[in-house]
Amino acid sequence: MRQIFSRSNFTIATGIILLFAVIILSPKNIYAIEVTTTKQESSTANSKTSPFCTNLATESAKVKANLSELSNKLTAAWTQQSTTKTTDWQKVDQQVSANRAAADTKLTDSLAKLTEKATNDTQKQAITDYADAINAALATRRNDIDTARTTFRSAVDGLLTTRQNTVLTQLNNFQSSVDTAIATATDACISDPTSGVAVHKAYQDSLATARTTFQSNRLSDDKVKTELPQLTAVRDASFKAIDVTFQANMNAAKTALQTALKNTSI
Repeated sequence: MRQIFSRSNFTIATGIILLFAVIILSPKNIYAIEVTTTKQESSTANSKTSPFCTNLATESAKVKANLSELSNKLTAAWTQQSTTKTTDWQKVDQQVSANRAAADTKLTDSLAKLTEKATNDTQKQAITDYADAINAALATRRNDIDTARTTFRSAVDGLLTTRQNTVLTQLNNFQSSVDTAIATATDACISDPTSGVAVHKAYQDSLATARTTFQSNRLSDDKVKTELPQLTAVRDASFKAIDVTFQANMNAAKTALQTALKNTSI
């Protein structure tokens, strides 16, 4: 049974990409403090404290809360992804075991019927040799298939782990940039509470840079998209080669049996 794992029935980190799309494409979550317009700032430039500076603490807390929530959702998405992957692979293993058990039963019955036809020691030995040969071929095939499947799964796990580490690094860098922008704006407001217009502009520019950098890094991160099909192709090629070898061994066993029984009544 072929491994059930493809981008069509198990999309890698779809939920993760959607979560980051929220960060990238929803400015209101990151620019919440920007509700204070430049016009408002200008009209109060000579007041004691600008509206931007007045609202900065409250709004920056909302920004950080939004980022924290998205980070939690990201962790939950990865957990769900891992659970789904494990469940899918367990289903494959269970089906493989069931198929092998059914094949073993069928093979045992066939060999028993063949053995019943044997009337002398030569025939019995030929059938025994045949049974040993096909059982050995079957055992080799199963072991090789299991090894190819395990290799594929390990590679997929490694690919996903690398992807998660990359995303975490990108998110941490993004959060650090946002924190720096907030801290810089806060210090500027403390230093000069009336400088809201200039501080607001610098704050906007910093967030825009952080957002653009994060978006660029996410869009350029297509390692899973390109490498998963490659891993699948390598696995499938291994399966095909294993089946070719298995069929050759089965044909050799059959030919040996036919040769041994050539001059008999079976």
